[in-house]
Amino acid sequence: MRPMVWWRSARGRVTWFVFAVSASCSVDDGYVFEKEPKDGSGEAGEAADLGAAGAGASAPRGGAQSGGGRASSGGGRSGGSGGQGASPAAGARSGNTGGSGNTGGSSTGGLSSSGGTPDATVGTTEPPSSNGGASTTPEGCDCGAPNCQESVCVPAVPSGWSGPIVLFEGPALRAPECTGDVGELAFEGGTLPVQEKLQCYGCSCGEVTGAACALSLTTYSDASCTQQVTSSEVTPACTAAPQASYFKAGSVENRGSCQVSGGTLVSRSDPTWEYEARGCGPAGPQRAGCDDGAICMPQPPEKFEDTHCVYREGNQSCPAEYPTKHTYLTRLVDDRECPTCSCSLAEACRDTLAVYNNQSCVTDGPQFGEFHTLDAPGTCRELSTRFSPVALKLHEAFAPTRCDSVTVESPGAIHGEDPVTVCCL
Repeated sequence: MRPMVWWRSARGRVTWFVFAVSASCSVDDGYVFEKEPKDGSGEAGEAADLGAAGAGASAPRGGAQSGGGRASSGGGRSGGSGGQGASPAAGARSGNTGGSGNTGGSSTGGLSSSGGTPDATVGTTEPPSSNGGASTTPEGCDCGAPNCQESVCVPAVPSGWSGPIVLFEGPALRAPECTGDVGELAFEGGTLPVQEKLQCYGCSCGEVTGAACALSLTTYSDASCTQQVTSSEVTPACTAAPQASYFKAGSVENRGSCQVSGGTLVSRSDPTWEYEARGCGPAGPQRAGCDDGAICMPQPPEKFEDTHCVYREGNQSCPAEYPTKHTYLTRLVDDRECPTCSCSLAEACRDTLAVYNNQSCVTDGPQFGEFHTLDAPGTCRELSTRFSPVALKLHEAFAPTRCDSVTVESPGAIHGEDPVTVCCL
């Protein structure tokens, strides 16, 4: 009787064992058949899986096994030196002539095997070390150098222009310094000055001094006011009336003044740009590697525009090589001034002329006084229609007692001058 035992390894190979068994159930002969997997993947490393096998059990994974039966060195046909022996590190079959595990030794006596671990690396080659595929860029490399990503060739600078440079344009708070490969400042400017008011003391007024009310009065002897008699000043004080019957009054004058204060500078902030422009050029010697007169330039650093430019004073047209135009102002002019302060009398004198028939300017009734509202200065009027004038004054003309401050703001501002034209690729 020849029973058959089969074994499928971890890699998919099927191995058949055929034994001739005697009455005492001992093994007197045996053959090994192998069935390759359909995908062919079991070609490598199977000897290690078979390692050593004996009667009654198999020894997968090439390790030692103890158990009943005769000594066998791997179930091969070579009389105990291993049937499918092959070096597990070599990863290939060695036919039916037997092998000896990893070190080629044989096992004797009890199905032990000196074969190595079958899961060791079989039939493979270690990949070369790698830095992840990142290119190495030499610092300050020339244009055209292998793996150089820090430099680029740009057109030659046209006649009359300066550069090349890299350009920053944006909020002043984000403006970078000219450092590293572009450490040379070419120009600074901007497009929009920050308009801040000056810090000035406010306007104020002191007390009124020299307060008074006065009326210029001209008298005449005829109703047409052509024959002038006197020209005098009338105040709130009682004064003698001129010997005349008609008059013309001017405007009532408010007299007095207040001491003005304020309108002086507290502090002045330095003028700044809200949007700033800055050009930076190479700080070191020119790099090589460009043809036809082109220039090797460092790539623009972070925060700079992704381009290269040339520049020139004034408002210019751009050359063909650098067609994209930007215009900036490079000088800030501060015309700001504090406001102008003044004071004006807050109260007005009354504009009523009182005429009396007594020297005390007392009015005990209509027959003692007559009042003229001076709403139309320059009009020819009669002093009194009821009596002969004796005295006159400005009626209840109280002098001003306070002033109001007047503030006149300065029209000055911050503005830019001296343009520069920047032309970019």
